[in-house]
Amino acid sequence: GAGSGMGRLAAEMFAREGAAIVACDIDWEGLRETAERVSGAGGTILGLEGDVTRAEDVRRWVDEAIATYGKLNVLYNNAGIFPDEDGSVADVDEAVFEHVLDVNLKGVYLCCKFGVPALIRAGGGSIARVDGGGALVVGPQSAGADPGPACYGKGDQVTVTDANLVLGRLRPDQFLGGRMTLDLARAEDLISSLASGMSASMIEAAAGIIRVVNSNMERAIRAISLERGYDPRLFTLVPFGGAGPMHSCELAQELGIPRVLVPTRPGILSALGVAIADVVKDYSRTVMLRGDDASRERLDEEFGGMEGLAREELEQEGLPVDRMTPRRFLDVRYVGQSFELTIDYPSATRRSSSSGLRRTIADRFYHAHMQRFGYADRKEPVEIVSLRLKLALELDKPHVTPAQAQAPDPSAAQAGEAQVVFDREPVATPLYQRERLETGNLITGPAIVLQMDTTIVVPPGWAGTVDPYGNLLLSAS
Repeated sequence: GAGSGMGRLAAEMFAREGAAIVACDIDWEGLRETAERVSGAGGTILGLEGDVTRAEDVRRWVDEAIATYGKLNVLYNNAGIFPDEDGSVADVDEAVFEHVLDVNLKGVYLCCKFGVPALIRAGGGSIARVDGGGALVVGPQSAGADPGPACYGKGDQVTVTDANLVLGRLRPDQFLGGRMTLDLARAEDLISSLASGMSASMIEAAAGIIRVVNSNMERAIRAISLERGYDPRLFTLVPFGGAGPMHSCELAQELGIPRVLVPTRPGILSALGVAIADVVKDYSRTVMLRGDDASRERLDEEFGGMEGLAREELEQEGLPVDRMTPRRFLDVRYVGQSFELTIDYPSATRRSSSSGLRRTIADRFYHAHMQRFGYADRKEPVEIVSLRLKLALELDKPHVTPAQAQAPDPSAAQAGEAQVVFDREPVATPLYQRERLETGNLITGPAIVLQMDTTIVVPPGWAGTVDPYGNLLLSAS
């Protein structure tokens, strides 16, 4: 995804660090602009056109990149998708939780050092089909926004959005706040045709599409939580985008996540985040220190030098350096290992001596290793591979005044009733307009909450309340 947005920014950033860039995208004109940005940053670039959802294109990209540069070191996957051996795609943004992620892509081992929040994605445009073995498959191909799902009136392939419409979870006359009417008959006809190839009914096929896409997302969440030492039961699931709140309760139920928090405007949450996000700059320096070499004086000197260089660069950009908060991290590993774990650098009160500092670093590494892999050998020595510095400038945030709690009865927000399929059976389900809900209102499932930028599905056995900030807090009742 190097031809636009964050992919272009990442290419420019890596170029400024002296990297040679392999930029891949289906948008050739976008790649030309990326190439201009990389050249302006003093970097070199190899532009490759193709579709990231096609395994053959990705294989060609890798082959051409290795032929040109001899190796690949860093992977920044802006598109968030990768073909695996059968050409399907894991819909997960690849940089999650930590600074380091390893990906084995078509037999080529790549290492990504780019810390961003975990993001699990499943698009409403993901196409459903029956494969050669008769199994129902959802994705990786997508209908996108144009032609879009069949119910938009232009496309002729069944998507997740069509399945939600047939199950009654989307209201055809309420899409985009009533600005667009969905073609229910068209979606029913195409899903019926798909169902005939499965020896199933139309409702069974639509419900199967939802189960498959939910299963894909469940696997992805497990990969970035349980497989990394995080217990989903200790977290809250925050869905966003147009489709996220339609699937969130069922996902949470399967994963044992106790709470779902649906923001006030899920459809524009990403845009809001970009608009108000703090300015953050990351720097790193390889040091390779072990034993007595990892002294307090040496580490403080290295970090001090990094901070000095960082402040000079930030001043040149016109940023108020005196308002930026530095945070220090260490990449640590067992001696002889080929990968590292990132830990916080101990604060001054915890490192009165070099030996005390080394013990604290080792203890933090052992704890991180135990959390990530389930074991830690405290007898084995560790080494510091890299120092990491993060400078953050906190920007002013919008002030939201909490609302006063009202009565729990949500009837003033009710906008009718509809038959919605849950567990393959239609159930009489109340519809609510979200903008008419008030703080303290209690929504009991089954329920559908309508708003312009999304639809929230509250299954039977779930209930939610509106908090003072307008969020809808859902949990299994």
